[in-house]
Amino acid sequence: MKTDIVPSYSVRSYFVTYNDILKGKFVQLGNRRKTRPGAVKELYNKLTNGQHFETPLVINERDSVWRLVDGNHRLEAIKRYLLKNTTDRVKVTLHIFNNLDDDDEKDLFTTVNKGSKQNTNDVVKQYEDEIPSFSHMKNGWQSIAGHHSFACNVSAYPTPSSVSYYRLVGAYLASQESTFGGGYIGSAFDFIDEAKKLKLEDVQIMNAFMMDFISAFGNIKNNEFIKTTPFFALMRIWMDNKERLTPPQLISRFKTKIRNDPVALLSSRGGGSGATMVARTNFVQLLNAGRTRYLFV
Repeated sequence: MKTDIVPSYSVRSYFVTYNDILKGKFVQLGNRRKTRPGAVKELYNKLTNGQHFETPLVINERDSVWRLVDGNHRLEAIKRYLLKNTTDRVKVTLHIFNNLDDDDEKDLFTTVNKGSKQNTNDVVKQYEDEIPSFSHMKNGWQSIAGHHSFACNVSAYPTPSSVSYYRLVGAYLASQESTFGGGYIGSAFDFIDEAKKLKLEDVQIMNAFMMDFISAFGNIKNNEFIKTTPFFALMRIWMDNKERLTPPQLISRFKTKIRNDPVALLSSRGGGSGATMVARTNFVQLLNAGRTRYLFV
């Protein structure tokens, strides 16, 4: 007996029009990865030159709404094109799934993007609502003393006024390894699995670090020390010494020996785990400079 194996979606051709853009025919989901302007521009230029991007949009039709599961960059390019060429149409192929719930949409997005370039921030954005520690950082937490807010803004993607969740938690996870390897080792989905296991206690430790970091190095906006290499190195040093020294001791030494020393940043300009390990070694030497008895390990 012959068995036909068929996909679980239907295929439909559709002409996207200027009117569709105005009416919001396609609903873009809030937990999708951030669109990259360069990628949108490349697709837009193709359309402007009369070329097509040749790949389908993935849709979940739910409650009579077309929810865009995959195709944000393509749709943004189409929007940009049709807003300038209001009488034109762009024909697309739709892969239409029906009545998927939110979890199914996330699983589908992961499946169709296995071969595409997704960084860890993209995956964090996809799963941020399922990570309790992220919620604590964004919304604060309750204790006997009342509501507590995290020391700084934390977001899926880094901004001038926020630190990315991956950078902060990646530094925290890396700092707990028995041997410091300079960075987080694991895939994006490994990171999500580990992040989901973090407790409120972990959030409070990271909050304490960020409070000391800001006290020593200033607000995170345009802060050179928030960059990956110095940040990971400083987190490891802080974790290794937070039980040995008081916060005022840590802050004072960080401020006088690292923040105010131009050589400190020069020693952490590089990228990668090797550069981070070198930065940690250099920072520890600066922190212990001028002392016969080392304070920092």
